[in-house]
This record gives sequence, C-alpha cells and structure tokens, in this order.
Amino acid sequence: MPAARRKAIPGESLEEARFLASVEVEELMFTIDIYDPEKRCRALDILAASCA
Repeated sequence: MPAARRKAIPGESLEEARFLASVEVEELMFTIDIYDPEKRCRALDILAASCA
C-alpha cells in the first residue's frame, strides 16, 4: 500500500518536500526554543507535516 500523502508546508522547497517524504518516524520528541515568531511557526508547520 502506498504511503499517505502529507500536506505541503507553505513555502516548502522541493528539497524539503523530498526530505520529509523520505523520513519515517515512530516516535518524535520536539522542543522549540526559537523566539522569532515567524521561524517558530515554520518549525511547527514542519513538525505537523512530518506527523501527518
């Protein structure tokens, strides 16, 4: 059965998309110590896409 397609991250490059498509995760620990609001939201978008 093919893997489910994940949602694209706004502003995601083709290289990022290929990387995220190649990663399989069973368990993930994620911490954020990014204080720039735009970069923090981007990090959370990447996290959400990797878990979808």
